Amino acid sequence: VVSGSGFPLPELVIYPLAFATLLVFTLALTFWLAALNVRYRDIQHLLNIALLVWFWMTPIVYSGFVVKDELAGRKILGVSLWGLYLANPMAPIVLGFQRALYGVVRPVVGERPVLPDVSLAWLAGVLGIVLAASVVFLLYTWRRFFELSGDFAEEL
Repeated sequence: VVSGSGFPLPELVIYPLAFATLLVFTLALTFWLAALNVRYRDIQHLLNIALLVWFWMTPIVYSGFVVKDELAGRKILGVSLWGLYLANPMAPIVLGFQRALYGVVRPVVGERPVLPDVSLAWLAGVLGIVLAASVVFLLYTWRRFFELSGDFAEEL
């Protein structure tokens, strides 16, 4: 709004979907890691390393277009590396936020794109898949957390 470019309305529809997916996935991961941390105390130390590695596997400080450009044509054992990269649930979520807020794939004509050149429908579909998997993960971790919560006092 301050820059005068405004908000891209068609792309802004992705924002609530990305936010809901982030919320459900984070809640499920929190239940799982909290239960593990009570039982296995070293989880808290390993979590710092895992979060650092996960940060660099998510397109936050580098362009998602570069990742897609490099990985789209490559395969390992018949599996596309771009598809394997999207198995990281945070990658589609971050790409959804970026697309919703930036709106354009190529900011200036003639420059390299910043965001992967995918349609909104494709991005919404991937976010829907991640959301569905996150809901299943949340239901599982919710049940396991409360099954194990009876032993938390003894474990602490």
